[in-house]
Amino acid sequence: MDSHNLPAQEGINEIARKRLKQARKEAGVTQDELCLVVGKLRNNISDMERGRLTISFADMVLMADKLGKPIEWFSQDEDD
Repeated sequence: MDSHNLPAQEGINEIARKRLKQARKEAGVTQDELCLVVGKLRNNISDMERGRLTISFADMVLMADKLGKPIEWFSQDEDD
């Protein structure tokens, strides 16, 4: 993959947070339910979705499984 075509880290984080919220709503999962999966406080999930807290890869793997999405889906812009 050509590194010149990779989005900046901020762009990836922005995509991941939007996709997290989208996947959570599509799956009908509350922030409270998701926080139990990753062992975080509810406000941590809210902060992840708002971009106030960076989502760790380990947390993303757990949330992706709970939400029924492949991990790659969280790094793809909706236009992809």
